[in-house]
Amino acid sequence: MINQLNNMTTTQNDQINLLHLFETLWRKKFILFFITLISLCLGIFYTVNQKITFKVSTPIYYSNQSLFIKYRAINEVLKENESVLIENELDNYLVDAESIFKKFIVEFQDYEEVSMVLEKNKFVKELIKNLSKADKKITLISLAKSFKILTPSDKNKETILLFSWHNDLEGRRIFKEAISMTLKNVKETLINDVNLLAESMREKNKRLMQGLKKQISLTEHSIELETKKRNQFLNEHYNLAKELNIESNLLFPHSNVQGNQVKVMPSQALINALNFDDEYFLAYDHNYNNLPYYLRGYKSIQKEIEILKSRSKEQQLLMSSGYVNLTKKLLALEKYSTPSQLKNIADGIRNDLSDEWVKFNFDLADKTSQKKPFIYIILSLVFGLLIGSIFIIINSSLNKDEPSSNKSI
Repeated sequence: MINQLNNMTTTQNDQINLLHLFETLWRKKFILFFITLISLCLGIFYTVNQKITFKVSTPIYYSNQSLFIKYRAINEVLKENESVLIENELDNYLVDAESIFKKFIVEFQDYEEVSMVLEKNKFVKELIKNLSKADKKITLISLAKSFKILTPSDKNKETILLFSWHNDLEGRRIFKEAISMTLKNVKETLINDVNLLAESMREKNKRLMQGLKKQISLTEHSIELETKKRNQFLNEHYNLAKELNIESNLLFPHSNVQGNQVKVMPSQALINALNFDDEYFLAYDHNYNNLPYYLRGYKSIQKEIEILKSRSKEQQLLMSSGYVNLTKKLLALEKYSTPSQLKNIADGIRNDLSDEWVKFNFDLADKTSQKKPFIYIILSLVFGLLIGSIFIIINSSLNKDEPSSNKSI
């Protein structure tokens, strides 16, 4: 029962306090109205003088793959010569819609191109004219971040161009200029990469050609020495055959001759033998010590000497398969046209219109105004009422306490 009486008393006191508060505010309603009016005027002034900011967004896509068909040759060359590239760097050199788009995104994200465009803008010039060099750079980067490329994520499935600027048309122009400048830089980077790759291949070919030429030169000297050695060997065995009066071949065609073991047959038997095995009559036997060569007879040896002397230097070189193989490799490198092809492709890229390498259309962009005047006006009204009420309550409390203090005196 006592608790119920206490609760009723508390409720009555709260009602009395609230009534007293409303009575106080009503008595001072002109002050409350005046403060609220001042706050409302300030809110209207802020809203009127605030610049409208537009938020504009539009998707950006790869260009049509057909635009890059003319660069199929460079892609094929790059894939064929992937071994000369740094590991996993092939994608950085390919010229196709996807690779170009990725290069464009990376290049744009440093905001360098946007900053350069903004620096020429009349509004920005006025904004930064009195700033130091360091502050100008900071301000330009800050403004440049108003122009963004949003890559695909959970929120957006497409790549989006997004900017916030006080002038819709001016913002679009700035973005377009920045995109155009970025694509030009991508093109220049691509041209430089292709030229460097061509130069790298050319230098590699030079080194290989120099190595082959040295090997060919060594082979020529080696063949010259081998020819002299062969000539000396033949002359010695010719003299031996002449001395022993061995005119015709005394080697049995099908004998198993090993080392210096030779079966000598009568000359008549040799004349009657019709099925000679060619392996015993090779014109250029490098294994000089396999058997007594003079047994072939001085006539055949003399003929071989004459053949050997009649050969030109070129004919002597052609007798060596090693020289022929080295010469083929050198000829292939001399006819290697890839570096020249890459140079021509680089020139073709330079003449291409890089502005067509990505697709976007600001005419189809979504646009929203960031200025919300009614919100600011409502907030200023609420703020004015709140400040006015607080002022009246505090002022009334001070005036109420003042008589009590005077009475105590």
